[in-house]
Amino acid sequence: FDLATCLTFNMIDPIEGLRRYRELEKGGSLDASVAIATILLEGIGRDLDDASDKEAVGILSAASAKGHSQAQYELGCLHYLGSHPSLAAEDDDMAYALFEAAADQKHTSALFMQAEFLLEGRGHERDDAKAVPLLHAAALRGHRMARQYIRELLDADTAHYASLLKPIERAKRHAARLPPLPPEGSEHFAVYRGDGSKATIDELLNAASDCDVVLLGETHDDPIAHSLEAFLLISLAARREKVTLSLEMFERDVQTVLDEYLKGLVRERDLLQDC
Repeated sequence: FDLATCLTFNMIDPIEGLRRYRELEKGGSLDASVAIATILLEGIGRDLDDASDKEAVGILSAASAKGHSQAQYELGCLHYLGSHPSLAAEDDDMAYALFEAAADQKHTSALFMQAEFLLEGRGHERDDAKAVPLLHAAALRGHRMARQYIRELLDADTAHYASLLKPIERAKRHAARLPPLPPEGSEHFAVYRGDGSKATIDELLNAASDCDVVLLGETHDDPIAHSLEAFLLISLAARREKVTLSLEMFERDVQTVLDEYLKGLVRERDLLQDC
């Protein structure tokens, strides 16, 4: 199958690729059948003709009825576009149903198309709340347009939220939900002044809030240190108008990837790989 795909869709030898798909189809491969339908509809390595179109739509219909997600997606596109009206009439309701069926199987492009139909009110009443999780799922799978939609929605939300509440006010709300810490420390941590005498968390925060830069060292695999860092960051953000977080392990050239991760546009493994 992979060899046939390489030969066909890289235009190396589409005729041989189609022959190999035909052999696989005889063995019952639905993936091969759907690939054949795609070749016939797009005229890859061959001329377009009505007989090929009819065969292709028949293949897609049969594979779709058996629950093949790619066939459902392709057939949904035909009903959406109405490009072959005598074989698959333009029908938003049918297209939505097919996209939804494929999306239920986590088909990336179908997730996006179902979301777009929901946003536009095509084939289904408009439902933004239902569309956003579908866009997010498609974005996590690398769908570029879904990522763009999510980015635009996040930007719009940020602009709206920012107009209602200043960053320091948002931080204060987060700080109010922080668990209380023992003022003078516990068995897990302690606070000291420069001369070695004991201090409190509040003293530390008061001193840090007057500084231009606060440096925090850590033992990388210490969860207590990580929790304290989060506590200090949120607490400082609630005390100062502007707070910027800088992490020594990230260079400036990976800022774009960090921004995408923080907006939920890329997966953690993508962040780790690209940064």
